[in-house]
Amino acid sequence: MLTLNLWSSCSSSQVAGITGVHHHAELKTVFNCISLPTRTSLPGVIVGLVHLWICFVFCLVYQETSKIHPIWFQEPTMLPKPGIYYFPWEVSAGQVPDGGTLRTFGRLCLYDVTQSRVTLRAQHGSDQHQVLVCTKLVEPFQAQVGSLYVVLGELEQEDDGGYVVKARLLTCVEGINLPSLEQAILEQRLYQQERGSSQ
Repeated sequence: MLTLNLWSSCSSSQVAGITGVHHHAELKTVFNCISLPTRTSLPGVIVGLVHLWICFVFCLVYQETSKIHPIWFQEPTMLPKPGIYYFPWEVSAGQVPDGGTLRTFGRLCLYDVTQSRVTLRAQHGSDQHQVLVCTKLVEPFQAQVGSLYVVLGELEQEDDGGYVVKARLLTCVEGINLPSLEQAILEQRLYQQERGSSQ
């Protein structure tokens, strides 16, 4: 058997135009695996031509696929950000950047099924603070009024100037030690500040 190496007949720029730079090794492997019989008999020639035809069709399909679906040849997209913890009173005061990914908490005091809205409430000193949460991405949602929830999502400003958290995750954490959670958030911020100043 004679191995037919078609890779040498294609320049690197031609291959990059067909497949993208990340697929050189794949085509090289395919081309190098095509074998032709050394016999000059008619069946051997036919088999060789069939192999060449398969290789040609493969190249055409690969080229057209890369044009129609270029997203297949792009780098993997990054995962959503994990979110920074903010206190509910910071969210309601507008201290979170618009579009920023955040985590916050509060007790569920209202669930509007028709609007897919949840209102979380938290006590800070003598003041009550509310955070509006859009639940479209986490429905169906079984609301437990009065229970403590942690929400992960993106903050968006509404037309009326208010803010709403587009929830990607809404978890009931009833029973958690709330003062310990608040202390942990403060400790995390202090650690990140010290780490940032040392770099």
